[in-house]
Amino acid sequence: MHRFQSRIWRAVVWNAALAASLPATAVRGQIPDFGGLGDFGGLGGLGPGSEAVITAKFTAATEGRPALLWVTAQIAAGFHVFATDQGKLADGGGPQPTEIALAADAAARVAGPWVATQPPQSHVDTEVWKGLEIREHTGQATWVAPVAWAPGVDPSQLVLKGRFTGQACNPNTCIPLRLPFEARLGAADALSEELLAQVTATPLTEGAASPQEGSRSAAASTAPGGGAAGDVPPPWDRRPTRSGETSRGALGTKYDLERVELSESGSDSLAYFLVTAFLGGVLLNVMPCVLPVIGLKIMSFAQQAGESRAHAWALNIWYSAGIVAVFWGLAGLAAAFGMGWGTQNANDGFNLVLIGIVFAMALSLIGVWEIPIPGFVGSGAALELAEREGRSAAFLKGVLTTLLATPCTGPFMATALAWAVRQSAWVTFSVFTALGLGMAAPYLLIGAFPELIRFLPKPGMWMETFKKIMGLILLATVVWLLSFLDPPLLVPAAAFLVALTGICGWMARTPATAPWGQRAASWATAVLATLIAAQLCYGMLYPRVMRPRYEQRLEAHARARLAEELSALTAQLREVPGPAELDALIRRVESDLAAGADAPWQPFSLEQLGKLTLQDRRTVLVDFTADWCATCKSLEKLVLKTADVERALASADVATMVADYTEAPDWLTETLGALDSNGVPVIAIFPAHQPYRPIVFRGGYTKSALLEAIAAATGQRAVSRRPSAAR
Repeated sequence: MHRFQSRIWRAVVWNAALAASLPATAVRGQIPDFGGLGDFGGLGGLGPGSEAVITAKFTAATEGRPALLWVTAQIAAGFHVFATDQGKLADGGGPQPTEIALAADAAARVAGPWVATQPPQSHVDTEVWKGLEIREHTGQATWVAPVAWAPGVDPSQLVLKGRFTGQACNPNTCIPLRLPFEARLGAADALSEELLAQVTATPLTEGAASPQEGSRSAAASTAPGGGAAGDVPPPWDRRPTRSGETSRGALGTKYDLERVELSESGSDSLAYFLVTAFLGGVLLNVMPCVLPVIGLKIMSFAQQAGESRAHAWALNIWYSAGIVAVFWGLAGLAAAFGMGWGTQNANDGFNLVLIGIVFAMALSLIGVWEIPIPGFVGSGAALELAEREGRSAAFLKGVLTTLLATPCTGPFMATALAWAVRQSAWVTFSVFTALGLGMAAPYLLIGAFPELIRFLPKPGMWMETFKKIMGLILLATVVWLLSFLDPPLLVPAAAFLVALTGICGWMARTPATAPWGQRAASWATAVLATLIAAQLCYGMLYPRVMRPRYEQRLEAHARARLAEELSALTAQLREVPGPAELDALIRRVESDLAAGADAPWQPFSLEQLGKLTLQDRRTVLVDFTADWCATCKSLEKLVLKTADVERALASADVATMVADYTEAPDWLTETLGALDSNGVPVIAIFPAHQPYRPIVFRGGYTKSALLEAIAAATGQRAVSRRPSAAR
């Protein structure tokens, strides 16, 4: 009877786990917050950060005390964060506990549980999670845990990077926190014997607390070897055994990025990558992201048709300078922070600013107002459209063209950029400059030889019609950019665009011929109104109305699905007459779970990749993509998910996974880095017989090249690949 009951509970747990695998928690943790407008534009940014400030340090081991990592949160007045041991209700409901984890590539590991130096405030909730003990910190809170690094490492040279994850809540709202921190060697603080005993009481295994999945840092297990913290071999010193476990502790089958080996490209010379980057820049002009703003340049060419060669040449130089200036900014981000191409589109603040700029330009083109920069988009009358374009207009057009181009990746670009970000700063800037010059090359060529655009008609009434068509195209671009945002941000963004329409219309009341003081006052009022509108839409409407409503809908959907699944399971269990029938039910549940785990294009994780390649010995193809990557979506539709490729994948029994880089999570950035990539699109094929020697396509691929790589990875036939296509 006991065995029969245990089987019933196993079935209940399995089915409940399956039903509970819904996106509510995951999506909620990814919803950005714009309360207070952070640190952006002098108001504080468009992301969280003011609610809690994180600092960290570590102390070296001394007699009687291991090396310790200290993380302190300075919590804003009126807010609180939850304890690391915050519990949940039986149905999984409850606040998000605080989680602290070191980065996967950190030069050390956390070797024990996190302990708060001051106990959290505790009370039993009577409103939302009735009966649940709520444990929260206010003001300043510090957590400490033992930390370990390899023998012989100089702690004075260590810089440990990690992330603080949790929620900052006040009576009105809860704001997700994903705050990075860096820890350096510092002086030890006072720590009571009781707290020190808690810190060292329950050490962790080396496989615990996976940073990329935000695992709970307080997971309990046993430290291998019983060595003191600060003197335990780090994660990269472990080697898998044939059983799938390490010689120093059980790690399961998680894929080890440290063991990835990639073939070298055909050339590592700077000249090779400069040429590659230049060609990639030229081809970037025909990518779909750039086309909406190319019409503005066509209008400029039409204006230049009747002007001198010197003037046309000067304007195109200014336009090219705008292009190169953006590439220099991206080079600085790549050299300083390793930021990949297009990753700024993973930032909702960047997307919202870009949406506002493009929308304001569209309003100018359709005649709502006029941007007061000579020749930027022309003025209301066809005769005035023929006036000479200004240098500032040409420069800003180049800037906007390049910003709109960042969601796209052209051929040759990915190879050059992936190599450049691993080089010294001056090499990185050189490659990015070559990319910018390649993108600017067609315009410089036209500036040098104006006869190339003699086919364009002379300025006239046709430009007025063309201008309005371009305005509609830019409005369509705004819709495309809105698709990058999370659902609860759409209504605040739409409200802000309505406000921006009114502000631009009000600006149109001040003519360009008005006195300078009147125009300055008009602009100052418009800027102030824009900031107020942004605060109302993104600082109030979003965090106080739309995001809580969205979270409630997710929660209700999750609960409804769970109740439905449990009801169905209960009905099935009532009809089970005995152990044999229960065994059949359990096998059916297991079969359903196995079928779900083996479904095509399942979500990517290093654990699942390791299971498929190291344990199941299957070849795996991973598509690294993002919602904002237009090139990714085009390649998926035209190449990756065509009948020929899908047939080849099925016949070779290749497992397929999709790695969503839309929000550029740190662990996925590290995975791309291990594949010598710093952006998407990327296709990686992990052969079953050589899982740590993947075949990687960066930036683009053809159907024939992909089919050859699949055949080579599955051992069907030998294939020779050009280094520019795949490595």
